[in-house]
Amino acid sequence: MPERKIIWTHRFQIELTDILTYYKLKNESSVYTVLLYKLIRKEVLLITRHPEIGKRTEFDDVRALFIRNFTVFYSFSQIEVIILSILDNRRNPDALELKI
Repeated sequence: MPERKIIWTHRFQIELTDILTYYKLKNESSVYTVLLYKLIRKEVLLITRHPEIGKRTEFDDVRALFIRNFTVFYSFSQIEVIILSILDNRRNPDALELKI
């Protein structure tokens, strides 16, 4: 089966940018930021070939893929994978607003 097309939602792009910016400022270097971005991208590409690899969530068509300290939420069809959101698992869950 051919790889599915990846659709990065606007929400995901904002969340990922915020995470990468945080680590770039925290570490005063972009080395970790680049490595983290490459890791996330690699894992998302894996989803295009094996979309059922993620854990099922309480939402019928949403799965969660755990990548180190992060969770990527996504849905998929026969032709595409929609990357919905990314969560830093070290954040206080009470301060988070889940909108999937």
